[in-house]
Amino acid sequence: MLIGNLFDKDIYETWLFLERYVNDGSTNKHTFFSEASSKYQPRVGKKYFTLPFSHPDNKCKVKVFGDKKRIAKLGNCPENEGTLFFVHPDMLEYFPKSKWIKDKNYLAVPTSSTRTVFLKNHELFCKLDFKKKLSRFTRELEPRFVQHSCDISEELEKIVAKKSAPESLAFLPEFCGISASIGRQTTGVIYRSPIPHPKTKQKRIVVPFFSLFSKDIKNPHHKPMLVQLIGNSGSSATDYLRKNIFSPLIDSWLYLVFNHGLIPSAHPQNLLLELDESLTPRRVIYRDLKDFYVDTDFRKEVRMKCSFAHRVLDKSDLQRYKQEYSIAYDYRLGVQVFDRIIAVARKYLDIDESNISASIKQQFSNCKELEKRFPDCHYELNDKVMFSDNLPDKKCLPGTKYR
Repeated sequence: MLIGNLFDKDIYETWLFLERYVNDGSTNKHTFFSEASSKYQPRVGKKYFTLPFSHPDNKCKVKVFGDKKRIAKLGNCPENEGTLFFVHPDMLEYFPKSKWIKDKNYLAVPTSSTRTVFLKNHELFCKLDFKKKLSRFTRELEPRFVQHSCDISEELEKIVAKKSAPESLAFLPEFCGISASIGRQTTGVIYRSPIPHPKTKQKRIVVPFFSLFSKDIKNPHHKPMLVQLIGNSGSSATDYLRKNIFSPLIDSWLYLVFNHGLIPSAHPQNLLLELDESLTPRRVIYRDLKDFYVDTDFRKEVRMKCSFAHRVLDKSDLQRYKQEYSIAYDYRLGVQVFDRIIAVARKYLDIDESNISASIKQQFSNCKELEKRFPDCHYELNDKVMFSDNLPDKKCLPGTKYR
């Protein structure tokens, strides 16, 4: 993808192209392992497919979290007739006795995660239950996962409205989620807006972080988008990375963590970079809210909401508490984001890595009580673990690189 073409087409069409074809995956060697049918996979599958749906009734033990009315309008169904519930086509085999409707009004485009799809005619993302393996794990949407996503979305809505919130902070709201028991299976769906909040009236486009350093498989002769953006800016690579990528990213992450006790899983798939029409980065956008951890010890101290259905951290298990903080920063941000962005810049451009590392460390060290949350070492996920391998999923390594 050439950055000069980013605004040539519909912004969602460009966004979905990046999701599907400008993605080298994570550092995990199992990234592209998928039990999804090839026709539904983002890199090799159909341009779009029909997404089955139903209106489950109360017999299905339906639980709705968030804004149900918005989904009822989408399905043109009165609330007393149930609500709109989508299922991935590969999951129909799990519901053999259920009736699912296929309507060309609901055409889905797969995104990088496979089980999150974009509804073409409705400008809406749906995160779907997927009981088969994508990468290393099956991807069920249990009721607690659905509820957690909506709870975190509500919290973030309040946070970004605060005057103290960094201008670089934005997120994609997960405004409604539904869980249901259909037959013998529990399933769920989460609805995600493609419009970042806080909203802006300016025309902007989003680029997944993985697209900054990945090869365009449709145009392999194009340079990585990050290299193009740096060249377009007129700045040195070192200054550009510090000012436009790392500083706003760290600023927003630290604000969520140290002011609100919300810990994002900020790896390249869950982060988006928002660009204005001059191709200047404006905000870092967080998505996939199910993966946020919540530090309830901190939130109790500052009298914030502490009742969350999933991913709760407290010091009653101090080792896990510090491990997860380290995984979130040292591994998710450090290894998966900082290292990969620096590596592609180093390959094509002249950069001062020691300067960049020092500026990251300085920004991070300004936070208080680091020793209470982080271990002296750092943790990384063990990429050799595949499914049920009899290996520890985390490994402890000496020292720290970015703090």
